[in-house]
Amino acid sequence: METAVVVRVPEAEPAIGAHRREHALDAADGMPAHMTILYPFADSAVLVAGMVRELRETLADVPAFRFAIDRLARFTEPPPSVLYGAPEPAAPFVRLTERVRDRFGFLPYGGQHTTVIPHLTIAIGLADAELDRIQADVERWLPIECSVDACEVWEHAADGWRMMHAVPLRQAL
Repeated sequence: METAVVVRVPEAEPAIGAHRREHALDAADGMPAHMTILYPFADSAVLVAGMVRELRETLADVPAFRFAIDRLARFTEPPPSVLYGAPEPAAPFVRLTERVRDRFGFLPYGGQHTTVIPHLTIAIGLADAELDRIQADVERWLPIECSVDACEVWEHAADGWRMMHAVPLRQAL
């Protein structure tokens, strides 16, 4: 079964959770608000064979960090349109993705996109007017202050997404 490495963003759930569950397939299937680090990652059967240990080693010296979702943006090409929260700073997410990609050789989004743009998906595939309405609703919650102290490996099983492993980042001394 497919897996993903993500950073869960529980601080965003009050602002975007209902919109995600209605307008983002992964949320309707159990995935909480998150920033994707690497998807697809690996077949879950392979993870049992030591990849989680390697992931822990890969991320052991990455410091925990804070970020904010202080603006919303959209991907419009290729369709469908995606409304998302843009993290600031974005660089720590790019570095996490590059580190995991370089260690394991998996391309983000299966190589469909050449540039890594960290984003917190809110809604996908709606008409502009509906995205405008959702955007106005979510913007009243901004900024959303967030902290990251772990990455998580999630598996897409027959009954939906479920968290398999938490991989802690280095805590501040």
